[in-house]
Amino acid sequence: TQSTWGKPLAPGSRLPGTTTAAPSKRGANITIRHYTDGDHPRMKTFLAESEMYVRSLDNRQVLRRQSEFDPTSIIIAEEEGLIIGTVFTLYNPWQAFIYHLCVHPEHRKKGIANLLMEQAETQLKARGIRCPTLFVEAGNRAVSAFYERRGWFGTDHCLCMGKDL
Repeated sequence: TQSTWGKPLAPGSRLPGTTTAAPSKRGANITIRHYTDGDHPRMKTFLAESEMYVRSLDNRQVLRRQSEFDPTSIIIAEEEGLIIGTVFTLYNPWQAFIYHLCVHPEHRKKGIANLLMEQAETQLKARGIRCPTLFVEAGNRAVSAFYERRGWFGTDHCLCMGKDL
């Protein structure tokens, strides 16, 4: 797998390894690609409709800064011009996190989350990351089961904490 680190994609470009698009229920194709700043209005709508929008994390300024810092960090699934899924990767050479995996409620159970996770995991592996981290809301057994089917495992040695700065 070829890493795209430091090589921003042109709007509408596909990620390496995603030359075949997955068919959707409506028969159209799903494109997996990197986010660009021009995607923000559609991204905000998608996240809001999916009940995942967090203003302090998903506003245009924050997403622009993240995509400028690492153009490969925000991956979207798109169908007929609509964003229907996303996953974020937060990378540094020491550790990486997978964050904000989300598929629009009308497009769930079609394999889109697996396509997004496959791309995120492939990108991180190409960068030398062997054991990334992700967080699941406590008690969300369906999401935990999804990750476990993909080979992820839980830990009992840490507690997730946050602080508004």
